[in-house]
Amino acid sequence: MLTLIPYTPDVKQLWDKHIDASRNGTFLFRRNYMDYHSDRFRDCSLMFMKRDKVIACFPANICEIEQTVYSHQGLTYGGLIISTEATSAYITEIFHMMMEYYKQKYSAKRIIYKPTPYIYHKYPSDEELYALFAAHAKLVGRGLSSTIDLTCPYPYDKSRRRMLRKSQAAGLSLTISDEEQDIREYWEILNETLQRRHSVVPVHTADELMLLRSRFPENIEFHVCRKADGTMLGGCWLYKCNHTVHAQYLTSSDEGREVGATDFMVNEFINSYKKEFRFFDFGISTEDNGDYLNTNLAYHKEGLGGRGVCYDVYEIEIK
Repeated sequence: MLTLIPYTPDVKQLWDKHIDASRNGTFLFRRNYMDYHSDRFRDCSLMFMKRDKVIACFPANICEIEQTVYSHQGLTYGGLIISTEATSAYITEIFHMMMEYYKQKYSAKRIIYKPTPYIYHKYPSDEELYALFAAHAKLVGRGLSSTIDLTCPYPYDKSRRRMLRKSQAAGLSLTISDEEQDIREYWEILNETLQRRHSVVPVHTADELMLLRSRFPENIEFHVCRKADGTMLGGCWLYKCNHTVHAQYLTSSDEGREVGATDFMVNEFINSYKKEFRFFDFGISTEDNGDYLNTNLAYHKEGLGGRGVCYDVYEIEIK
């Protein structure tokens, strides 16, 4: 009853229409987001059809040297993006079709699969988790994020309340900015902070985020935090995904940390978005596929009311 169609640019409109109408899709799966770095990955995404209607999409790329298909490596999460009509029987059948196709087309031996966490679902969509179990998939990675339920947020702990009072006494402000100069100044703060404190660099460049914001102005915002004299102390990119606001690259300078700039920003976000969204997601505090937990980072988020949501990674062996 189902047919499989490899994604090609001529079905972009059909793909995007399905993403928008799906139970668990976010704007990250629209092709104008996925394809901004198409030169880095060899796309092998699939669409599954019931007659002339899309039932599911699978954003993916192939690494032929590894004989491995990945839930798209340019995205934090993925998995099957399913329609309201996709039943558990359909999802199970789709897994078999997907494995057979990748085996025949690419001689793939495994699929690395990253389900979309439930906080991004518009409607319950965990049929894929059963299909993973039925396919004998192994859990091979688990990122731990911290998320605030904006309908009933926990109180801040004493240290966060103290820093929030400090930020308020310092007269900090938070505004949305579209200025390239602001973004590049912020990017210097971010780069310096990540390299010195974590020995890493941002996944995106400033130019890439400006490009993505231009493509998705309703979903991506850049916020900048300043003290009273106008000095920039930090900033944050916000991704608005269905019921969830996700903080991307929330950071502050050394001076900003002294006066609680990140605590101030999060408090402002909670107050601004609690009527419109269900969750505020900080992102993961783990490294090395979940083997290492940055306890200090997690403690800070938990002090602001964040509690655990897992970003899981499975391996499906193709036989």
